[in-house]
Amino acid sequence: MPFGLGEHWVKAEGVVVASRDTGSKALGTWRQEYVVEVHPQGSEPFRATIK
Repeated sequence: MPFGLGEHWVKAEGVVVASRDTGSKALGTWRQEYVVEVHPQGSEPFRATIK
């Protein structure tokens, strides 16, 4: 999966390490959040939260 901002994209691998429900299904604000450990080529791995 490519990762980056603007014109500075690099190839990266990602592994989902956690997920959780947020909001309320009854109120229509429900969504899923994922914590992904990202391993970009040539850089140190880091964790990102994806909503």
